[in-house]
Amino acid sequence: MSYAVCRTDNLQGTSDGSKLVTLRYYDGSAYAAIDNGRIVKLDTLYSTSYKDIWKAIKPTANDVASNGKLVLVAGVELMYSELKHNFDEFQNAVDADIRGYVLQSGDVFSVTADAFTSAAVPDLTTNKYITLPATSYMTRGSSDSNVFADLIAIEAEGGYTYYVLRVR
Repeated sequence: MSYAVCRTDNLQGTSDGSKLVTLRYYDGSAYAAIDNGRIVKLDTLYSTSYKDIWKAIKPTANDVASNGKLVLVAGVELMYSELKHNFDEFQNAVDADIRGYVLQSGDVFSVTADAFTSAAVPDLTTNKYITLPATSYMTRGSSDSNVFADLIAIEAEGGYTYYVLRVR
């Protein structure tokens, strides 16, 4: 199984630590594993014992980054198995503390096709608008309504095809 791969191209969180959060993903019934490159929404503080850990949930349909609660999942890819060597073999574990970037207007990041709902990979013509259904996966749109991000480029690098997105 292939998991999404993420690049943090030009996010405010790369230079401003206040835009970084630690989170655990909750899928509605229990804490769950999650790929990098997926979008989640901050819910409540899970723990404040020695550091702030947020409970992150699926965004609601058509959430936008302007609310300051949408987060790009971008955990550090630590491979514990000698059999795994590629980024698309990594998934953040169920009880792992995961790094996330709070998304702001103008942020640029890249993801592989696995970060989108099935058969919803965008293209640079009519399907370049990225929206959020009520899941942590992104989807493409053909109109300019309820847009979360815009597809600005498609790049091939290191054996992966990346979809470069700019947050609105």
